Amino acid sequence: MRFNEGLAPYLMDAQDARVEGFPRLRKDDDTQKYADAKERFTSLSKDATTVARFQTALLASVMCTQRTFTATQFRERFVVHPLLRHLGRRVVWSANPGDASFTFRIAEDGTFADVEDKAVALGERAITVVHPILMDQAKRAAWQALLSDYQLMQPFPQLSREVYIRAPEEIGEHDVKRAVGIETSRGRLFQLGRRGWRARFDDDGMTEYSRTLPCGAIGRFQVTPAVSLHGSGAKNEVFTITLARSSYALERLPPIDYSELLLDLEQARSRSASQNA
Repeated sequence: MRFNEGLAPYLMDAQDARVEGFPRLRKDDDTQKYADAKERFTSLSKDATTVARFQTALLASVMCTQRTFTATQFRERFVVHPLLRHLGRRVVWSANPGDASFTFRIAEDGTFADVEDKAVALGERAITVVHPILMDQAKRAAWQALLSDYQLMQPFPQLSREVYIRAPEEIGEHDVKRAVGIETSRGRLFQLGRRGWRARFDDDGMTEYSRTLPCGAIGRFQVTPAVSLHGSGAKNEVFTITLARSSYALERLPPIDYSELLLDLEQARSRSASQNA
């Protein structure tokens, strides 16, 4: 049994060829052993799905908050762990939280290599998942090419992630004017709950959403019309962002916080609105 980039298990035969689905029972198989093996594989598949969802979300959160692991924690969790090492090998790490001067990946044999695929030593550095906004375009493209050469698919958008850079005219501003006018849907708004956004309830329904950013700033946006608490209204009802604001001036937001705030607001945009734009 092996695992793909999403930690979904799959089987290989004696010739190291991938088996599509669980093998059928053969005449010479032990019926009880076959049933036990199939039950175990099914159980492991369900458990792996649950673990993958949690750990993938955790890695994305580590990237956005620049949470760090000690060298020992990092090795135990993402280098030698029989399951999580499959995730660890598919992301780009940094040994300098907050910048991208020292980025590396975990090679198949558990050693570490830089973007030129040269071996590197970590020592006892603090480790985190590098955010792509901290890399210049050339380095980001080089990492994408290297992972592609090794046929490594990332478990969540890291190198392919959309990034947003603060514009000069936004200095001194609290309002995120580029988000005003975005059309969204009930489903998209509810999906933001997974990213930490919380709705404010009033008599009319939900009109304002807010989230505490890692730096401590409060991001919020308002929509019209109000989102009904009971799911009533037209199935394809459109909601429009009328205000988007940060409690900190935009130039005070760290690059990652600013980029992720804009990413959330852009991901609220409904597909139909994007197609009609």
